[in-house]
Amino acid sequence: MNETNILLHKIVERLDIRDSKMDHLIKDVSEMKGDISDLKSDVSELKSDVSDLKSDVSELKSDVFSLKSDVSELKSDVSSLKSDVSELKSDVSSLTETQQRHDEMLEKLVKGQEKQNLILKSLALRSIEQETEIDALKFITSK
Repeated sequence: MNETNILLHKIVERLDIRDSKMDHLIKDVSEMKGDISDLKSDVSELKSDVSDLKSDVSELKSDVFSLKSDVSELKSDVSSLKSDVSELKSDVSSLTETQQRHDEMLEKLVKGQEKQNLILKSLALRSIEQETEIDALKFITSK
């Protein structure tokens, strides 16, 4: 019986060791279930974040498309403005030339007017001289 007791004792020890290992395995499996649950929660959050990112990317694409359209319009406007500026430069050049011609003509007119004024003064003097001579002749003939 002694041997049976020893053998029984060894079996009990082995069962205790197995029970302890089983308890550890059960504890590990329970922890793994908790970890798996946490991972599922993390994956769900990641999916939600990815969905949000996809939505943001879609908005960004739309914004980029709008910006491209705006840039295209701005380029067209700038091209039109360049054309307008070119026309204005041409007009200013033409107006400057016209102004110079007008200035030259005005200068000629002023000089002509000055000459005419001198001629008028000369004629006025001659007329006064002639009137004086006529008056003198009238005076002489009336005596």
